[in-house]
Amino acid sequence: MAISEFEAQVFQKVHPKEYQQRFLAQAIRTDGRAFDQFRNTKITKGGIETAHGSSTVRIGRTTVVCGIKGEVCEPRLISAAYPQAGSRGFIVPSVKLTSISSSKFLQGGATNQISQVLSEQVYRLLFTSDSNSKHAQNDNLEDFSTLLDQLCIAKDKAVWVLYADLVCINYDGNILDAVLLALINALKDVKLPVATFDEELGVVFCGNDGAGASASASASVGDSNDGQKVSLQLKSNLYPTSFCVFSSGENKCLLVDPTELEEDSCDGSISLVLDDSGAIVNIWKLGDGVGTDELELCYERALQRKKELASML
Repeated sequence: MAISEFEAQVFQKVHPKEYQQRFLAQAIRTDGRAFDQFRNTKITKGGIETAHGSSTVRIGRTTVVCGIKGEVCEPRLISAAYPQAGSRGFIVPSVKLTSISSSKFLQGGATNQISQVLSEQVYRLLFTSDSNSKHAQNDNLEDFSTLLDQLCIAKDKAVWVLYADLVCINYDGNILDAVLLALINALKDVKLPVATFDEELGVVFCGNDGAGASASASASVGDSNDGQKVSLQLKSNLYPTSFCVFSSGENKCLLVDPTELEEDSCDGSISLVLDDSGAIVNIWKLGDGVGTDELELCYERALQRKKELASML
């Protein structure tokens, strides 16, 4: 006996995990995709005229917009926490989950925590700890070390700080992949005014749309260089691929590019980030673990996803 659409919706709300399991038992997902099938992905560069760089990423219905704004800062203001501050600039990612993107993200503590966790994940991808500082640069990500070197205007005098606001305007799962892709693509779109530091005046001169003045008058910003712009040079892209894990006894089912419904009822998740060479840059795992065989399968599918994303970035 066939059930009505209303009855199916009620069953989904009351027993979300069993609802998923019944589909998975038939080797299909609730949205009709195969286990290894990604949703339509669209990556757009630019679009925000007031930002120094911007990007929009759509994965299915999940949509994230990234806007990057650069400001000039004196390294000494933050050198206590960052030993290499004198010769490198900074990237400050901030993920924002708006109530307009999903009713689950109403203003409050839980939403703020999720945003902070995502911001921290993005930050840890770019930076990792070593023996000197918990904020030191990850040697495995040489490209980002080089990128931060490009943000130095004058050693120990002035550097660029890039504030990356990553705003989710529509949420349907797999937010981490969308956030990382939006950030990388926006960084490739960044065009900063050519900036020079005048030793005698203690002033940074840049284009007419240059960054705001530093907190100290000794590193204020002037207008010069006729509006010239310089782009950042990224030697490698980053390619994220996320999975959710459904466990049934000893059997585990891996679903790529999970939707919100799948994430809410899964037993665990895993995300892999690859570079241009196909090497694993980072792995995040939550909930039920996966064995060696499952991890190898994740890597194979991440390589396939990398090839697909490489044609878009």
